[in-house]
Amino acid sequence: MHPWEGALHIGRPTGATATTLTQTGANWKPDQHRERWVVIVNGKGFGHYRRVIGNTTDTLTVETPWIIPPDTTSTYVMNFMHVENAFFANLNRTSGYDTFQ
Repeated sequence: MHPWEGALHIGRPTGATATTLTQTGANWKPDQHRERWVVIVNGKGFGHYRRVIGNTTDTLTVETPWIIPPDTTSTYVMNFMHVENAFFANLNRTSGYDTFQ
């Protein structure tokens, strides 16, 4: 994970669906995080990363559904980043998929 400007946001979700991540009270401007990447760095969904295609004041919408949606045990980092799938096969179901889940 190579951020372009340091970590823009680090947080814990208050909820998620197959294609969203919510942080109640975030107070984001609509679509301010479009084209950023969100990476789950701890807890449920560890290793998943997804491109943000839009957001509301408290919810990010991601382009590709989570294989295992994050929850309140998760920690995420969000920024403009270059993300490499070197350790986690989480965009497909290849041999590394079950290793960390």
